[in-house]
Amino acid sequence: MNPLAIQLPASKSISNRLLIIQALCATKFQIDNLSDADDTIDLQRCLNEVESDKLNVGEGATTLRFLLAYLTLLNKSVILDCGQSLRKRPIHELIKVLESLHCEFYFIEGDFKLPLKIIKGISEPIPDLLKIDGSLSSQFISSILLIAPCLNKTLSIEVTGNLVSATYLTMTIQLMRDFGIKILQDRSLITIYKSNYVGKEYRVESDWSAAVFFYALLGLQEKACIYFSGLRKSGLQGDETLITFFEWFGLKSICIEDGIRLEKFNIEIPGSVAFDFTNCPDLFPAIAIFCALNKVNCYFSGLQHLQFKESNRLDIISRFLESQHVRIIRPTQNDGIYYFEMAAIQFNLESAYSSYMDHRIAMAFSLIKWRYPIEIENPEVVSKSFPNYWDEYRKFELAFSN
Repeated sequence: MNPLAIQLPASKSISNRLLIIQALCATKFQIDNLSDADDTIDLQRCLNEVESDKLNVGEGATTLRFLLAYLTLLNKSVILDCGQSLRKRPIHELIKVLESLHCEFYFIEGDFKLPLKIIKGISEPIPDLLKIDGSLSSQFISSILLIAPCLNKTLSIEVTGNLVSATYLTMTIQLMRDFGIKILQDRSLITIYKSNYVGKEYRVESDWSAAVFFYALLGLQEKACIYFSGLRKSGLQGDETLITFFEWFGLKSICIEDGIRLEKFNIEIPGSVAFDFTNCPDLFPAIAIFCALNKVNCYFSGLQHLQFKESNRLDIISRFLESQHVRIIRPTQNDGIYYFEMAAIQFNLESAYSSYMDHRIAMAFSLIKWRYPIEIENPEVVSKSFPNYWDEYRKFELAFSN
């Protein structure tokens, strides 16, 4: 069986961290296979225009949070602005931490909202310990971690609250170690020892967050095979855990030279599944829609922070499923288990669905489009993470449609 080659984008999560490391490194180095996602392009542009009086970060949360911490380290007086969707996403926790490092900000339109002006950057004395709440996003911690080696002292960070997306924090720590930084993590305490970034050439692997949509598409076939070049079981990306989930549906991931070969076998699918999204929230839209199309009941946990993404993904997906007669039992506590009775689904689809200007919602609805003639509004929003998604989707369609 000759596999269909699907070209995934490079990981933007890895790419964005590497761009900050590159900017902080005394010896410049080459980043190969840098992501071409909007978020990465925006971060690279802002870093190249760092002498400007005003920077617009676009719609990328990592772009904003990483760049903000970086600029305060440089003590740059600059106005930061962003797109309308990003203005709704939280930065309060990061601002509080930066203020504890003696930064000063002026909020032009409202407290803890963009646009903002950096009045004063980080200055001494630097405290020995910083406390950062990790219950909304691990990006607040990662943004401080990345600049910590440049604070000229050993610094500890205590992570408070129930940490979400812990695998992204692990990614940050591993990449920093790869570039010469000494870090010790002991449960909720992270210590960054006084050290310097050491440059080396680095090649970015393909994005597991993007792969999930083609895993799901292949899972909707009886028997097929595809190949992802540059995708690796490195353990660096938390979304790699999707391998285990899709094994329940007959998908086998085989490591071969420079990629993953994915084979689908026709097996009896489970009647119900359980999955925790705490450390891989980006997988939720695709997996929820995939299970709905297969009428597989779901016990999902770790959904409490999905409201803080590009859209309220939990609410959007839940409202869509309920409109198709799926019964949802919500937990009494935010961090509890949601039950989706997918077996009760009765598809009564409209002709068009909003993407809510959210790239992962658009790609999740493309799974429905595989089986039903629906249109997705603003499909171009996928460029935020996967600019060539529709080209690869049509390639898949031509290969496997009946």
